[in-house]
Amino acid sequence: VPVTASSPARPRLAPYMGGTFLQQAANNAVHVTLPLAVLTSGGSLASAAVVVALAGWADSAGTLLGGWLSDRFHPLSVVRAVTAARVAALAAVPVVLATGVAGVVAVGAAFMVDAVARGVADTARNTLPLAFAGKDKGALEGFNARFQSWFEAGALAGPFLVGALLAVAGAAAGQWLAPLALAGAAFLYLASPRPAMPSETPGRGARPGWDAVKTHLLGKPAALAAFVGLSALTLYPLRAVLPVVWAVDLLGDPAQAAWLVGAFGAGGLAGSLLFR
Repeated sequence: VPVTASSPARPRLAPYMGGTFLQQAANNAVHVTLPLAVLTSGGSLASAAVVVALAGWADSAGTLLGGWLSDRFHPLSVVRAVTAARVAALAAVPVVLATGVAGVVAVGAAFMVDAVARGVADTARNTLPLAFAGKDKGALEGFNARFQSWFEAGALAGPFLVGALLAVAGAAAGQWLAPLALAGAAFLYLASPRPAMPSETPGRGARPGWDAVKTHLLGKPAALAAFVGLSALTLYPLRAVLPVVWAVDLLGDPAQAAWLVGAFGAGGLAGSLLFR
């Protein structure tokens, strides 16, 4: 059912915002569980850093793929599909670890699949605010502020929930938080009404997003080199490794990284609430 200007926003947005909360809770939980899974599978902190770096590349590739898919399918349908794919990929991690046979390569491969799907979801999700809120500036700003609050609340909840599970039930239980949160997000996205996209007009067959990628990125060596360089040099993914390094060296327990990552989420939530 399309969302129109006369539609009541809150009831219609509730499932989508709930899915946003759970998806970001899973995203930040992975910042803790990825390096812990690598360590549990016999890898080192250096191995964890390599997996995080490769995941950053996979995420970047997913953002490009997400634009291509969002040109051909409704972005909410894309978000639903790749969220389900993330459930499967991340559920494979505790299963692989439980066998005690597969090592870092198998664990890393599961996180690579998740990273590609996460990049696709990020691009598709970023096309939805205009569909949900319309072109009115006030409504759009209100939607973005509300979205960011739910987003940051999930970023805060994920690491702390992982920390609680690690403390109470151990490392294996902590690995299940992200796939279970994403399963809940997938259900809520299915319950969210599909808004009419501004581009759902007779010209819908055009491919502006992918054409722009080909013209302005793939077709320009300098722009492509900058994209590759930024993907390789970005420091943000180190946030998934440094807390574990500090937790091991200073606190003597890798699981304590959950509280350090959670503190980062607390700052993000405070900023989003101030923006509102």
